[in-house]
Amino acid sequence: MNELHDFLSFLHGEKSRTMSPLDFGEHAKSAFFSFLQNKGIEYCNFGTFVVRDGMIDSVGHHATNMSDEWAEEYYARELGQHDYILKGWDLLRDGRAVARFVQDENVARMLRDIAPETAHVVGRHMHHGMESAHVILGSSDLPAAPGSHRHFAFLFGGKAQDTAIVRNEMMKLEIAAMALMDRLRPALLAKFEAADIALSSRELDCLKHASEGKMRADIAHHLGVSLPTVDLHLASLRRRLGARTIAEAVAKGYRYGLI
Repeated sequence: MNELHDFLSFLHGEKSRTMSPLDFGEHAKSAFFSFLQNKGIEYCNFGTFVVRDGMIDSVGHHATNMSDEWAEEYYARELGQHDYILKGWDLLRDGRAVARFVQDENVARMLRDIAPETAHVVGRHMHHGMESAHVILGSSDLPAAPGSHRHFAFLFGGKAQDTAIVRNEMMKLEIAAMALMDRLRPALLAKFEAADIALSSRELDCLKHASEGKMRADIAHHLGVSLPTVDLHLASLRRRLGARTIAEAVAKGYRYGLI
């Protein structure tokens, strides 16, 4: 059984193309975690973060299968500011696309005297089950504010004795991780550009008809509704997508995977 092939087939299969970007994202994350568990890998966190003026500016967990308690603690206590994993962005200064490293008890011990706050975050990872983690961290071309840079990070791990499982599967894990980020890109673009892509079915219908070059009256005829109703839907979807014109809304519809 080739779990990687099955996961990639799901990401690019016909069924996934019929889902909305938001629905697909949830199914894709669930399929990703199932793929990992079939490989014997207990936990994974992944997300993006922004670096500005050499400092970690903002952190976003896109998904984790660790406990809700861990996620709540991470954000409530702003642990991202001292996260050893996120500080790994410094390894990309030489122009490399991806950095790979390990976080475990040895790292925590090394940091206790020189960076106690960072050692504390490593310890909290371990307390919540991520005793040993292999990390993939890289530069992202997803948008960030001027003067800032966005990066991504994936952590794979669990019990310390399972380190060999992760290490032996790292090539497959990296392929799956990059494929997942690529397919989540439209929804992430919408998120970072503050677009609301949870359009109603009628708004989606209007957007798709507009993408075919239909005029407002033609859209009303095809949908069996009045022209003012079409205008209402078009105005709403322009507002939600942050578009000034219908043409711009269509362009953003393609950009965000809505069409």
